[in-house]
Amino acid sequence: MVKTSRDIMLDALIDWAHQLENAGWKEWQKTRLARTLWFDEPVFFEKNSTSKSFDLPDPINKQHDVIMQYLQLNQTISALRDCEFYFRRYPFRGIHSPRVTYR
Repeated sequence: MVKTSRDIMLDALIDWAHQLENAGWKEWQKTRLARTLWFDEPVFFEKNSTSKSFDLPDPINKQHDVIMQYLQLNQTISALRDCEFYFRRYPFRGIHSPRVTYR
């Protein structure tokens, strides 16, 4: 099976993401997610137990911004393809819009 450019790019992104594990990013994301899920349960978390933001080193932060923008574009393409799929299969024939009368 031949890898597409998108597959090669996603593999490179996965390799890049392993750098974030060394910086404590993974633990911070887990804590952030847990705080979101257990927001109404103060028993699980002390107030201010984690910082509200996580600062990556400057070069990694810039790379992260570019990668997030690429992933968002990739997600947009996927969503448009999904729309195309459903619009092709939706039975538009025989659907008449109701007449609107203005007084």
